[in-house]
Amino acid sequence: MKVLVTGASGMVGANLVRALLRQRNTVRVLLRRDSVATALRGLPLERAVGDVLEADALKAAAMGCRVIYHCATPFTYWGAETGELNRVAVEGSRNVVAAARAAGVQRLVLTASSILFGSSERPKVRDERSVRPANEPMSPYLTAKVTQWQEIRRAARRAHIPVVAVCPTVTLGAHDHRLSPSNAILVNYLRHIPGGRQCRGGRGCRPGACPRGSDGAPGSVLRARG
Repeated sequence: MKVLVTGASGMVGANLVRALLRQRNTVRVLLRRDSVATALRGLPLERAVGDVLEADALKAAAMGCRVIYHCATPFTYWGAETGELNRVAVEGSRNVVAAARAAGVQRLVLTASSILFGSSERPKVRDERSVRPANEPMSPYLTAKVTQWQEIRRAARRAHIPVVAVCPTVTLGAHDHRLSPSNAILVNYLRHIPGGRQCRGGRGCRPGACPRGSDGAPGSVLRARG
């Protein structure tokens, strides 16, 4: 099966690409002209040049693909402008849905976030029926991800494209040449804890964290486990 991955040069995307290749998919990646694709070096990929904000390039990249994995939203805890985050998250997602429709894609898988469900001081099971508390603080990243999910569901419904959201909590792993915020927290912790450290490493993406294009009912939300 041929699939398209946006955001493939990032940590989540690079691990996803490897999982898809292990499943014997033909993988095409959409890379910006200035992308640093260190994490993809040596992989047997088809490469398309473009950006999720470039609708025509995105449509061309999606042609011939059965599934699109959309991972191209910047992930940051701090230092981001709300306007730019929202532009990539919302306008980019609209373009992805339009490209999926034009190419006859069978399914769209969105890398969303567990923050869509909100949070609580006490343990509570949350799913796509959960309502985020109205008084919960909204960071630029949280605003972008919530707005993205709302918009992509509307656009996909109008375009009759099945969409599934995969919602990771904290993403840690290899192939992170830019040191993403979650990995940075772990690295800083390991640098400063007293008494030494002991770590157990893992390789790649667990199958449950990198769903196949057939996983999940359309419109459902999958919580990714580590």
